[in-house]
Amino acid sequence: MEDTPFRPARPVTVAHREWQIRSFASALVSRGRDPATLTSLRDLTEIDAFKSGLRFFLDREGGAPTTAIADLASSLKAVARHHVRVDSHHLDRMGGIIRRLEAPERKSLNEAAG
Repeated sequence: MEDTPFRPARPVTVAHREWQIRSFASALVSRGRDPATLTSLRDLTEIDAFKSGLRFFLDREGGAPTTAIADLASSLKAVARHHVRVDSHHLDRMGGIIRRLEAPERKSLNEAAG
């Protein structure tokens, strides 16, 4: 266990991540993406797909970012980093999008903690 870079996720976390990924793929399809073009995690983490899928969730909330949307985006960024292994520029672009999604109350909590 000492050789692993991080501890294994709990089953409830794995189930939640799976639900997030499926929901995100469904959001892309709802926005017009052909389901046949969603064949791997890479397809979900492409910048245009990332933006489009997040737009679905934002539109559903009347354009207002929520903590849940920011958490979804952060989970997809982790997928991009650890499973798809995108380059640092790609991760930076995703990070910039995530920063714009952070709800004001979340920023306040982060600032208070830091």
